[in-house]
Amino acid sequence: MRINLKTLLITTTGLITAMGTPSYAADTGLEEIIVTANKRSQNMQDVAISVTAFTAQALRDQGVNRIENFADFIPNVHYNVGTSIRNTEITIRGIKSDANSIGVEQASGVYVDGVYMGRPTMINVGIFDLERVEVLRGPQGTLYGKNTVAGAINFITQKPTNELGGEALLSYGNYNRFVAYGMVNLPLEDGKSALRLSAQTEQRDGYFTNLAGPDLVDANNYNVHGTLSFTPNENTTIYLRGDYARDRTRDGASELEVVSPLFSGPPFNVTPGTEFFIPDDGFDRVVSEDDPPFQDRDVWGGSLEVNWQLGNGGTITSLSAYRGFTWDNFQSSDNSPFDIFGTGIKEFQNQVSQEFRYVSPESDTFEYIAGLYYFRMNLRAEPIAFIGEDILALFGAPLGSFPGGDTGKLLPDIDVESYAAFAHVTYHVNEKFDIIGGIRFTHETKAITFSTEADDLFLAATNALFGGFGFNVVPPVAEKDFDRADSVFTGNITLNYKPNEDVLVYGGYARGYKAGGYNAFDFDLANDDGTAPEFEPEFADSFEIGVKTTFMEGKARLNIAAYYINYKDLQVVQRLELPNQPIIFRTSNAAKANNKGFEIELDTFPAEGLQISAGLGYTDATYDEFIIDALDPVNGDLSGNDLVSSPDFTGNIVVQYIFPVAESWDMRLRGEYAYRGSTFSDQVNTLELINESYSIFNARVALLNDEKGIEIAVWGRNLFDKDYTTSRGFGSNNFAPGSKALLPGVQRTYGIDVRFSF
Repeated sequence: MRINLKTLLITTTGLITAMGTPSYAADTGLEEIIVTANKRSQNMQDVAISVTAFTAQALRDQGVNRIENFADFIPNVHYNVGTSIRNTEITIRGIKSDANSIGVEQASGVYVDGVYMGRPTMINVGIFDLERVEVLRGPQGTLYGKNTVAGAINFITQKPTNELGGEALLSYGNYNRFVAYGMVNLPLEDGKSALRLSAQTEQRDGYFTNLAGPDLVDANNYNVHGTLSFTPNENTTIYLRGDYARDRTRDGASELEVVSPLFSGPPFNVTPGTEFFIPDDGFDRVVSEDDPPFQDRDVWGGSLEVNWQLGNGGTITSLSAYRGFTWDNFQSSDNSPFDIFGTGIKEFQNQVSQEFRYVSPESDTFEYIAGLYYFRMNLRAEPIAFIGEDILALFGAPLGSFPGGDTGKLLPDIDVESYAAFAHVTYHVNEKFDIIGGIRFTHETKAITFSTEADDLFLAATNALFGGFGFNVVPPVAEKDFDRADSVFTGNITLNYKPNEDVLVYGGYARGYKAGGYNAFDFDLANDDGTAPEFEPEFADSFEIGVKTTFMEGKARLNIAAYYINYKDLQVVQRLELPNQPIIFRTSNAAKANNKGFEIELDTFPAEGLQISAGLGYTDATYDEFIIDALDPVNGDLSGNDLVSSPDFTGNIVVQYIFPVAESWDMRLRGEYAYRGSTFSDQVNTLELINESYSIFNARVALLNDEKGIEIAVWGRNLFDKDYTTSRGFGSNNFAPGSKALLPGVQRTYGIDVRFSF
């Protein structure tokens, strides 16, 4: 099926404009956004945090079904799946979550209905049936705890209601993209209980044409979610939630812009027009991979939330949760039609968490929140080296001379246990001035067991090839155990001044931390003296001032924040040489950095039915101190370099116009613009690996009938088909020396949505 987006937009607009006379006025004022960023329901304009929130209606207006659909419209925030939905990268104010190794934690905390997602593998699932999304910038060390040095993202799902209702969505687009979503809300017992069930599936052909196998970078997933609410009495509310998500994709491919010279000579003999030709046009989205990548993921979880309202108006909340996931993938290291070498990871994770929290009643003088938190996680991984049948061709042997292949495995197994106690206090000095402070104590233990399974067949083959001087890709390592413990205080203090109901001015300090850990993907997991290759916690000290204003009689909202963040003991990858060991790369506390910048966000209704939103972010994120190469501290000194994936400017403009076109029918026209400045892909700031700045334009035209619950929309993303990259990198020195690869952004996509609700 081919859709001519331009023709469809013009035809639909012309048809609906001719349908009739306006019947009623469109929206003329800003919706009050209630957030729980401070674990208490508050108007977003009263919260002294740089926060961007998306309501359910805003997400629907955008046609959101994945995080990447709205992340570009948040100043100083970027979201990048890269080549793996396992290692989703979230960058906030210049600090990136890059937790590829299971021994490294996230920099941004992600929470679903208050439950912390322990690994990035759990967060990039379908988005549907949400009440709102809250994005908090800056360290959130008091109420959220560890691993929030960059910020926190809250996903809040819809709660059941006591009215029968439902919703269905069908969407079709280019690349045979098909999305189906359904929800039903069922009242069960005289207003005391209700059940809400929802499900979504997405299927799509691959964005990449693969000359040597199936097309790549496709979508094949489904997600289900359910919430049962129960109100046994007027003071108690219970929510039982459960969810499951499944992905089976051929994601994980990148494009070559420079093919390794290795493949031009024998025995590979890769030249244009031959059977084994390797494309090198970085943006044609054509690859040649004989062993295509795959990514299999299953994520599940459940939680029990109980809220007791006490006689004094305070509320006690208990939130108990269990979650887990499994992961399995393969990805080629040579990016070629030959079976040389690849890597994969199997992971098995489960976590248990419990939070008890007391929220005091609202008061004219003194309010507080106090709580206890427990978290336990087991994460077992099997990083695998897949040694293909063509591996010996690297040493001059014929293709296929290593039949059957071989594997080598690392076997790290990590247990994490964390306890925390926290308090957050607001003192209303008078009607205009507040003092807010908080403190959190966290004690965490982390234990690791490590061993390997060596690739014995490859050792035997190289012994035969080199006359007894063979070698392993993964050397044999006997089981070893290490453990560590950290006790950390974090907190915040903020001064609020509210000269009137429409203006909030604030300034404050906050400290957050990212837990220490192990280099769990080391081939040996031991220093020469037998100690563990571990690293200490990372700390962020943030200073922020801001102003939040509402004006034009509630038709405009302007929020501005400026910040300075000092990062100490920054966890970075460093090149090291240890006694009696080869040169290695390890995560260590080798750097200090400072980030400074601002965010400006404007929402306004300048005329009836017309809404204009704009955002601008600026970040200057640099290393104060960083010696990446301990062997060469002069040339390896990266002090003053920009942090990876940290653009200077990000910006967006959204214009939406709603107007009636016939009795009970409205038209919604929406245009979106997003800009992201250039970024470096590596810590060295290699000019060849720059991701150039880019702008994308999206549009959506919808016909609505709220009385009948009907919405029909045509949409397009990246309408001008802008070519841009989200990352760049050099190929493997061992398996594709001299090559250079890039990951292109998503090209132009378009489609039509039909939604019905009752």
